[in-house]
Amino acid sequence: MGTSQPIMLSTRSTSAWRKYRAWIGLSALCLLLVRIAVGRARDSIQAEQADQSDIHIALTVDSSYVIGSLALINSTLSTASLANRARIQWHIVSTDRESSRQTETLLRNRFPRIRLKPYSLEGISAPSTKVWAGYRSESLSKPIVYARYMFGEIFEDLDRIIYLDQDTLVMKDIVSLWDMDLEGKPLAAARLCRSGALFENQFAMDEGVLSKFDGQECSLNNGVLVYDLTQWHDGGFAKELFGWSQANSENKLYSLGSQPPFNLVFYRNYKILDSAYNLMDIAGLREADRTPSTISSIRVANANILHWNGVFKPWMCTMYYSELWQQFVPDYTSFVGLDVTSQESYARVCTEGIWTSDESLSHHEEQFTVVIVSHAREDNLMRIAHHLRKSNLIRDIIIAWNNQDHPCPASLQHLATCVQQESNLVHNRFRVWQHVATDAVLHYDDDLIIPLADLEAGFRIWRRHRDQLLGFEPRVIDCADPNDMETCHYRFQMRQAHFDLVIGKAFFTHVRYMEDYSSSNVLMDFTNKTPCEDLAMNFLAGSLSHKPPLWMKSNITEITSTMFAGLSQGISSTIWRDARHDCIRQLHSIFGKRTVWPQRSKFQRHPTLPDRILKLPIPPGDSWCSDKDGARYCRQP
Repeated sequence: MGTSQPIMLSTRSTSAWRKYRAWIGLSALCLLLVRIAVGRARDSIQAEQADQSDIHIALTVDSSYVIGSLALINSTLSTASLANRARIQWHIVSTDRESSRQTETLLRNRFPRIRLKPYSLEGISAPSTKVWAGYRSESLSKPIVYARYMFGEIFEDLDRIIYLDQDTLVMKDIVSLWDMDLEGKPLAAARLCRSGALFENQFAMDEGVLSKFDGQECSLNNGVLVYDLTQWHDGGFAKELFGWSQANSENKLYSLGSQPPFNLVFYRNYKILDSAYNLMDIAGLREADRTPSTISSIRVANANILHWNGVFKPWMCTMYYSELWQQFVPDYTSFVGLDVTSQESYARVCTEGIWTSDESLSHHEEQFTVVIVSHAREDNLMRIAHHLRKSNLIRDIIIAWNNQDHPCPASLQHLATCVQQESNLVHNRFRVWQHVATDAVLHYDDDLIIPLADLEAGFRIWRRHRDQLLGFEPRVIDCADPNDMETCHYRFQMRQAHFDLVIGKAFFTHVRYMEDYSSSNVLMDFTNKTPCEDLAMNFLAGSLSHKPPLWMKSNITEITSTMFAGLSQGISSTIWRDARHDCIRQLHSIFGKRTVWPQRSKFQRHPTLPDRILKLPIPPGDSWCSDKDGARYCRQP
């Protein structure tokens, strides 16, 4: 047999083979590119589908807070993009089937296109709990408060959910919170690090079971939460949360309701949200250093979610930034009556609730100091001091004694502290600020009696508006031409249903305003020559707070003295009227035009329920009245 020889292709055959191989390679490359394109398209579609998945938001709706859910839902829908708005799925948890049905009906009528799924706690067993929170114990021990513990069971088909308290407002698209990376944590929440919110002030740290926790730890707030429900479905977290609640029922470990167990169970094991996602304390705060504060308007404007944490809700009481809440439920009064604070359930919170300090374990009751400037009138001062000393809320009575010829009467020494002044000037009432040991100061003239119940009610209101003046006699700045200060006059009657000032007869202020006033050479020089220190204080407070004063309507009784009055001779008389007109014009020059703001509402005690305070609109033509010599006098312009 011959040896096999390789097949030899012609030059033409070799060229065709090369073309064929090139075509095969090109086809393979095209196929690869097609597969890559298809894969990318599929990934894009899947990513888009993931982006378009539902945004699940849970609310636990209590009948007394249902009005809050209206503003919350409206704000969330209003601030979301059109695409994200369609993704929002609401999960509304109520105590029982009847309340669930009523809530669903209300929300669907209010928001016809809402995507809503109702839930009831009926059939879901939970241990009973005891709350050690005084007047709030009833509301904090309701089953609905503890529904947040059971989200793993309630939402067994979901992997993630956002929880929002009904006293929150969503001010930016909720999608950024929904897309938050929890970094493997079971929960995301914001925290508070102010003094009153530290563990040592929230818990009884001397109890052995709490010894492993750091007293300086900031506290988690459970008003805005993001749940990774995949870590909740086994019920382990719910068991731990209820376990701490049971332990607290047996031995007081903390005062508040559902929030402390969250801090104990998720101690250093939760994703910390930026404060913009739960901006708290916007209703005002008093810390241990006695400095009143609220959140700046810049932080409020930049916040994603606002939270009226604490007792005071914007649908119950007026407070900082309540106008932001009201824009989302402009007809909110129709849900709770024409005047919301006249309803007993709301009035209880707006009045009695103010007695409770922000520090949950503190039982200290804040007091105020009374400052009276006087030249003589020993008989009046004795009567006033005996009257005021009947109130447990008054810590001190300080008399700025303006008489350089006669010392302060010895008869007053056991009732008040007399501070001798070097001159007979009414603005000495502010110069005694260094003798004041309280934040609140009631400036009180030496020729009137105001019922203690009205003074104490006014103090309760002032405590929630600490950077404003609260007075008992209003006045009006009436300008024929607002751009021409020469046309401005000082008036009694509120023709346009508002007032601008409260006068020195009686008004509450923060002690720091007294210090600011006394350190201002311009104001001190101005009131060395004019009887207008109270008007100047109105302008000062307005320039610092950018808010109007408040008026507590009261039955004031004017009293007369048999002694020489000095400078205290009826500052509201005709003698002083022209001087007060001129003071208004000069103060406008000192501070500028926009330093006082009109106030269109007033406070007064309920006529038959003395512990209730009403907030009412001022009717046109309203004026203040007082009793004198057994007769009733109402001032006219």
